[in-house]
This record gives sequence, structure tokens and C-alpha cells, in this order.
Amino acid sequence: MPSDSPLFESALGRFPDSIRTDLEDIHRRGGVIPAERVVTWTKELQLNVEQLMMRLLPVAAAFGRPPLSGFHVGAVVQGAGAAWKHQGVGNLYLGANLEFADLMPDAGVHAEQAAFNNAWLHDESAVQALAVSAFPCGACRQFLGELNQASQDLAILVPVAGGRDEGRFQSHSPASLLPQPFTPQELGVSGNFLSQMSHGLLVATGDAEVRQALAAANASYAPYTKSYAGVALATAEDASILGRYVECVAFTPSLSPLASALAQLNLQQPCGTAWAIARATLVEVRGQSRQQALVQAMLASVAPEVELRHVHCEGS
Repeated sequence: MPSDSPLFESALGRFPDSIRTDLEDIHRRGGVIPAERVVTWTKELQLNVEQLMMRLLPVAAAFGRPPLSGFHVGAVVQGAGAAWKHQGVGNLYLGANLEFADLMPDAGVHAEQAAFNNAWLHDESAVQALAVSAFPCGACRQFLGELNQASQDLAILVPVAGGRDEGRFQSHSPASLLPQPFTPQELGVSGNFLSQMSHGLLVATGDAEVRQALAAANASYAPYTKSYAGVALATAEDASILGRYVECVAFTPSLSPLASALAQLNLQQPCGTAWAIARATLVEVRGQSRQQALVQAMLASVAPEVELRHVHCEGS
């Protein structure tokens, strides 16, 4: 299925044919540019990695779905996990903003969240840079605090005024964008959501989709409420898309498991095409049904014909 986005076609026009052809199928890799390609492209374009990230922002932004604001935002995260590096360079992970026309604006997904969610779902263990179309909003600045030990070294790259097309940018630290932050340490949490997690959750019985949602719940990040939750979506083509709950110390910039899954689904299909969700399964900890109502409302917004299957799990 081809792209149905003039913004995407325009963004591709900034690249030579050899790279453009590869980017046309970026959805087949879930919005991930492997480190080997990053190295090749920087040499071909005579750019460094940060400049390439800035050049890719319009590609990421084209995946945005902003029916409320009309403002497309793109983000690109540079991974730093040793397992994915090639010649000292990490993978790049795209993200775009999502809004839902019949829900409150705070139900949406910010581009920065989507890009970090993309890296997290691909088992990235560390990050070193974030490029974003505009300065992160206050909620995203707070959300970045969940990186915890990485927050001091993270470079946040933002285009300078009038320099978007030329790729000129400034680099900022999280501390400079959010001085005197409220951090996870305030509530006694020392880890971060990129850490590998397994909470020992179990279900008595279930099919493959329940087990997939359970695996997502086991890898979710909810150190403050312990409301671990995961979602498994099945598409009309029987592809499986998983989403994990990720919590923020300030709570409001948290990402629901369905929002996590939708942000990933958005990157795994041609830009601008309609979502085709066939089934949806939510697994969450028994006695802490905090996700069901929100997930149900969000699912009704994007796939009203799909009934949510809700399964409780138990701790080990």
C-alpha cells in the first residue's frame, strides 16, 4: 500500500534517490533506521549523525496525525545501546504526534514520547540524543526525567529560528530545559523505563494474543502505582502490535498501553493510511483496573467496531 501523504512525499524529496527509495519503506522497519544505514547515509550526504537526525525530522513529522491542532511534530532518537551500535553509531528511531478528534487533547501522544516508545519497544537500552521539530513542551520535559541516569548526558537538538531547512540546530541539556525538576528520585525510584523489566505476572489461561499482551505488561514501567499493563493489537493483515504502559513521576505525561501500541502501529504502515485494527487485548494487574476505561475510550475513537478484551493477571 503506497503512502497517502503529500507531507511525506515532500520530506522524501530532500534526499537523493538511493536514500529516498529506502525511506519509502521506512514503515516496514517500524520507523527504525539501523545503525549500518546511518553510517552509510552520513557518508553519502556528508553529514554527521546529528545533522542527519535534523534532516529526518520532516519524514518523522509526516507520520503525525493532528486533527485537533493541525501541527505536525516529528522526533528522532539516537540509540546508544551497545548491542545495536555499528562503528560506534546507534540506531535512529522516529516518532510523530498523535491526536484523537473526539477525545480530550491530553489523550494524545507527543512526538518525543512516540520516538522514545519506539526505541523502548525495540529493546534499546540507552539513548544519547533527541532531535525534535520544536522545543519540547513542559509535559515532555517532565517525561524525559524518566530516563533518570541518562538525563544528564542526553542532547536535545532543536532547529534554530529560520534554520529548519538548512539543518542548523542548537543542542540543549534536559537540565537547561527543566531546571529544578521533580524527579523519580523524589519517590525513591532509581531505575528508568529503558531498563529491561519482568514483573513476574501470570494469567491462568489465554491464547497467543493474551500471552503477547501479558509479555507487554511484564515489560511495562509503572514504578509508582505498580499498575502494570500491556496491549496487543491484531491488524486486518494479522500483524501483531504491542504496547506497554509507561508511567511518569508527575503522572499526567504517562503513556497508556494502547497509546504506546497506536504510536507504534502508526509507524508500521504507509504514512497517512487508515488504521485497520481487527482485535485488541488489554492485560493488567488484578485489582488495579486503571487502564480499562481510558483504553476503551481510545479504542472506540480509532476502531469503534472493535470490542476490547480485558484480562486480569496476577503477580507471581
